[in-house]
Amino acid sequence: MSDIPYTQTAHLTDGHSKGVTALAFNSDGSLLATAGLDGTLCIWNTSTWTLSDVYYAKNPIVSVAWYTANALICGLEDGVMSSVKITHVSGHWAHLYPVEWLAVRDNLVASGAHRELSVWEWDTNGLAGLVHLVKGFSLPGSDGKTGESEDDSEVLITGVFWAPTMLVVAYLHHGIRLFDTEDWKNVANIDTQCMIVSSSLSPNGAYMAISDPARGFTIYDLDAAKAIRTFEHDIGGSERAVPVLFVHGGHAILSGSMVGRVNIWYINASFKLPYLPMPSEYIFTSVVVCIVKRLQMNRRF
Repeated sequence: MSDIPYTQTAHLTDGHSKGVTALAFNSDGSLLATAGLDGTLCIWNTSTWTLSDVYYAKNPIVSVAWYTANALICGLEDGVMSSVKITHVSGHWAHLYPVEWLAVRDNLVASGAHRELSVWEWDTNGLAGLVHLVKGFSLPGSDGKTGESEDDSEVLITGVFWAPTMLVVAYLHHGIRLFDTEDWKNVANIDTQCMIVSSSLSPNGAYMAISDPARGFTIYDLDAAKAIRTFEHDIGGSERAVPVLFVHGGHAILSGSMVGRVNIWYINASFKLPYLPMPSEYIFTSVVVCIVKRLQMNRRF
């Protein structure tokens, strides 16, 4: 397999005064949203890489997800979920904790805030934002109420994703959990035997990549409930959650590090591309990809 060249096309430096916490391209790749600890939401035009809009919140913004080509949802540190349309902003208090994870499918929004997991019906046409709470989920190992977990380990959500018929949730200490989107029942659990500090779902919803600070990155087959590939990797430290992301149609994973490197592995061949060099002092806590040209590949899972 030949190497795919990557070159830097832009270096965005003027939008945030503090660390960037989340990135997201809109559906057609024309806009990039970046959120930061300074409470700033920046909208960048990807044709010119210029700053087209800036929105300000009173608290740090920790997650962002587009639900139309010109509207998105932000999760804030104080538990507020805000709907941002170009020229209009509305907010709703939704959680007791920072809303660190957002996943959108049609008019449904799944949100993960520390240990709280909820699904909301969202108004995607008007300006009202949230319509109502569809489902609030119990903690892993609890008795079905939204009370305490049966074990003493911290309950912390580290990934929320929509699969075709499932809501897939990763937990720091409680593995991977699958919920049926018809009745919201917990239909499967995968014990990963490790911490999950970051996660990504493949485009077809069949595989999950997890970031384990002790070993590197592991790919799980959700139907078989087992690991199919592990990439051992020194991320440069275990004190931060190093991100992982499926790219190239799910054929490869992209990972960050704490030593100024971005790495790409092809899954079936365990083939690693030359790392993408960055300044060594950079710590990569979020990664996002927008593919604007479809790659022709023969390899399949």
